[in-house]
Amino acid sequence: MKSIQLVVVGGDLETNEVQLELPATIGRGKNASLSLTHPLVSRQHCEIVERNGRIWVRDLDSLNGTFIGSERITEAVLKPGDLITVGTVTFRARYQESSLDLAAEPDESDQPASSDDSAETIKATDCMSRPTDNTLRVDRGEDLSVPSAHRGDTAQSAKYDN
Repeated sequence: MKSIQLVVVGGDLETNEVQLELPATIGRGKNASLSLTHPLVSRQHCEIVERNGRIWVRDLDSLNGTFIGSERITEAVLKPGDLITVGTVTFRARYQESSLDLAAEPDESDQPASSDDSAETIKATDCMSRPTDNTLRVDRGEDLSVPSAHRGDTAQSAKYDN
């Protein structure tokens, strides 16, 4: 049986860390593995399970949703370090992924973004390490230097004014 540690990083909860044995449910109800008594939390809000060597979070048709990072999910893999928000409480997931777990089911991020070998794709993230939908494409070998006139060097600006 796999366990997961949820560390509180935002919101009010009586403890700073919660250890859950999987499968586990989060909700307002009496039968929930982790009870969050808040009006934004459904009685059976979401569940966390291990499947094919991965940890999955599945929203149980909650009214206000379950979020991984800033994305509302129906069902998604919860990776170590991911943020999960239920109601007003945000947790950081902590658990050990073994090399066997990673081989059990290929992850979408393991697949190449395109067949074009001349470019690489970088996923942009903000300072809170929450994923965004912005993708930056960088061509390898491209000269990204900026002429000195564009860096505020007024002595060189005359040659670019033509």
